[in-house]
Amino acid sequence: MHYQPIHRCCWGFLRNSRAATALSLLRQRQPRVQTLRRKDFLLSREFHSTREVCSFSTSATTLKFKEGQEVVVNLARNEGMRSTDVKVGDHIFLEEDNSSTTNLPAVVQGTIYACNSAEELLKISSRQSLLLKHACLILHRLGQLSENDKSPKFDLLLKDERFVKMCNLIQRADYSHNPHLLFAALHGLQKLGALESSEIYQKLYMELKWGMRRCQIRYLIRSIAMFAHTIVQPSPGNKSTDAVALSDSKIDIVELAIHTIQRRWVEIVSGQDFNSSFKIFQFLDEETRGKLEDRAVEMVPTFTPSEMRQLFVSIAGQKRRPTPLLRTLAFHFAKCVDSSSAKDLIELIYALNELTFADPVLMENILSNLCPEVPTIQNPALISSLVTSIGQIRYKHKAIMRILNEWMVQHVKILRPFDCAAWLLTCAVLNHSTENTKMLCEHFKAVLSPKTSSGHVEWINIVHSLLVHNSHTNELLASVLSPEVITSIENMGLKSSKSKIKLLNINATARHQAKSGYKGPFLTEKTESQWASTNLSTSDKKLAGIALDTMSSFLSPEKYLTLNQKLPCGVFADAICMLNKNKEPVSHMESKRNKTTPYQPAALVIEGYAAMTLGCKEPTGQTVLNRSLLEKEGYIVITIPYTELSQSEKLIKRAKYLEQKLKGITDSITSA
Repeated sequence: MHYQPIHRCCWGFLRNSRAATALSLLRQRQPRVQTLRRKDFLLSREFHSTREVCSFSTSATTLKFKEGQEVVVNLARNEGMRSTDVKVGDHIFLEEDNSSTTNLPAVVQGTIYACNSAEELLKISSRQSLLLKHACLILHRLGQLSENDKSPKFDLLLKDERFVKMCNLIQRADYSHNPHLLFAALHGLQKLGALESSEIYQKLYMELKWGMRRCQIRYLIRSIAMFAHTIVQPSPGNKSTDAVALSDSKIDIVELAIHTIQRRWVEIVSGQDFNSSFKIFQFLDEETRGKLEDRAVEMVPTFTPSEMRQLFVSIAGQKRRPTPLLRTLAFHFAKCVDSSSAKDLIELIYALNELTFADPVLMENILSNLCPEVPTIQNPALISSLVTSIGQIRYKHKAIMRILNEWMVQHVKILRPFDCAAWLLTCAVLNHSTENTKMLCEHFKAVLSPKTSSGHVEWINIVHSLLVHNSHTNELLASVLSPEVITSIENMGLKSSKSKIKLLNINATARHQAKSGYKGPFLTEKTESQWASTNLSTSDKKLAGIALDTMSSFLSPEKYLTLNQKLPCGVFADAICMLNKNKEPVSHMESKRNKTTPYQPAALVIEGYAAMTLGCKEPTGQTVLNRSLLEKEGYIVITIPYTELSQSEKLIKRAKYLEQKLKGITDSITSA
């Protein structure tokens, strides 16, 4: 018996691994097909009279339907058949449901893009129930296949009646609400080699030209957002988003649409329209971008929380940082009551990280909302994304870090090497440590190795993070100080500056541990000197200048201080002075004259914005490690955090603060 495929395909949820509960909502006594939610299935192939299910996905599980087995299932005539009678691997034959007037777009669209030959596509185009959308997508897919020589060119296709019939359907349609279909069809024609003078091309082009004037701006923007990436590419040698070039000089349909949007930009008013427009920012001129950003600032109060979140993501995708718009979005998003899922909030934090925009109120709001959601997350990839983002932002939120730590302990068996590395690096940056840190570090050391890392740089970061946690071993230190790693870092050029400083930290630690069993390689003195010269201060230049100027009121820098010292251990000291046995500063002249007298060096380190975490303003793991390395080198460390020395305070108050810092050295020695 031969049955035609239905217009609306009905599939249910999978109940178990033995049988599919497809069509579970079919009525037992009425031969009427009921429609289920479309998002619960994925069909990859469709034939004339059969629909073969190759993959069926739900939130519970995924089953594969194999080829080669055919079981005729006619639920409309076999009322007693249960959904459990449909076995995995069956070909499902269903009668056409004449009560439905529309196809299921998701099914047919997936079928079209699964076809790998022109013949399969033309078979689909021969159906009487073919819709305009599917005809345009078939033409677009034919163009894609022609690039790989899997589809004949335009002249040969014109000899096929099915192709001509499909083209006639495309020419007779109204595209007022679907200009993206015209983009798809025209793109396919161009790839097939259709001449611009051909009748079908001219008709579609003129329809697009006039349709863009009468269709709503939202449809035009979304059309470009959907298809422009297949036609336009960045200019060669220019990574800036200000320049784009057509991949083919004869293609001007995107330029035509862009010019139309730039003339009609005032019609963009809704949050969804702004979100779509920001996705195509690289195609707009600078004047239009500025106008849209200014207009968005005015319209943000009317956006929903979901639209604000999506706009953050769209802006991050363009690598653009319009600060006034970001501040406005942050202000209004933090005020509203948001019901975003954990996945959406993690995506938002990722966008903020890409934008390097860690607004404290917004971050506090997002992470506070995430705290009760984290324990319910089962996907390690989401946790890794969250951990990586807050680590790169350097935002320390103690509540979320505690909850993430508990999550890591509970799910330690399912963690991938990437997840372990992300947690180590973030905890090292934020200087986060709990009673479980030692246990996690020991587990991660057994999981991570140079083979599980993506390269030498990542392995250096992992070993350095273990060094910050004081969980390193001699074998780990030796693994990154090997000649092979050193050579690869040398060959990286300017990109390797951070890795070089970390290797200097590791090398200094290895030298201190030489007496306790370390027998691995070291950096040469020449390499130490060259790499140390690339070290930069983590203090604010303005703050450092104010601090040194203030010290000159009671301690002359020219006479007592040696400024801007880049030490071989990979630490930058803003100033170094020599102290006598009473812990009082001595001048350069005195220290040189009395060489037999033992003097102890003191390092003055001004810890600026980069040396502190955001949120909870505490020293980063690197800052704490720098202090430890200086102390091991024999220095008395004097730290001046930017949170304690205000640039707006009067000179007398700043001088008093610095005097107390110096006096604190003597007091600490006396008490000891």
